[in-house]
Amino acid sequence: VAECYYGFKNEFKNVGYFNCGSNIRTGIILNGKILRARNDMEDALGHMILKNYGTIQDCCSEGAITKKFAAENNYLSEVRYRDVCTAASSGDELAQNVIKEAAYILGLGLANYIMMLDLRAVILSGLLIENSKLFYDTCIKTVIEKLNINEKNKVIFKLGGFFNKDAISAGAAAMVVEKYLDNNF
Repeated sequence: VAECYYGFKNEFKNVGYFNCGSNIRTGIILNGKILRARNDMEDALGHMILKNYGTIQDCCSEGAITKKFAAENNYLSEVRYRDVCTAASSGDELAQNVIKEAAYILGLGLANYIMMLDLRAVILSGLLIENSKLFYDTCIKTVIEKLNINEKNKVIFKLGGFFNKDAISAGAAAMVVEKYLDNNF
């Protein structure tokens, strides 16, 4: 809510906020109003099923990425996502491929969401995005290629959003302010 009303200053009526970490969480503003998922769940994108991959959550979450990297390296000890990112940055081809594959799958899901909801601004945040430029770049590249995005059907992508790590608390505060201003959302 804060990203839409105060970050983008109501420039876009259709905005998607995606927090990518231990879960893939979603917040959508459509026509200036909050789109509520079934039972107010915020992880609808994470439960999207993609043919040949399964759910996005099972392929793209922090746990899924570290589990795959550890399994393919035969690691018995716990691996953290930052470890995978460090390995990828250091040139580890397996780490790079694990991150790229997860980002590609998330990009497919985002492309579906963008097309289905006619999103004009997309904010990606969370641990997966903050710790890996490779993840972010691969995800955005996938969306652009799949949707053939150009000047006519432009989508604005914002890394981290305007409020970065404070987005969730800023969003809650914005909801209170907007309610008292009688701006129905």
